[in-house]
Amino acid sequence: PRKLIVNNNEVFVVENGKIINKKVNIIQTSEEYCIVTGLEDGTQISKKTKGIHNDMSVKF
Repeated sequence: PRKLIVNNNEVFVVENGKIINKKVNIIQTSEEYCIVTGLEDGTQISKKTKGIHNDMSVKF
């Protein structure tokens, strides 16, 4: 979803139990969605949450 894009071309992803800002290339957008490159299949993307930041620990 488009609302997961932050700072124009980044998403929050989960890697090794931590939140990481990951730069993506936006290929196409619509009102609700974006098509991006720069993420591997299966990458877990976090929604924007109040207080979320780079290197924040997360648990599932």
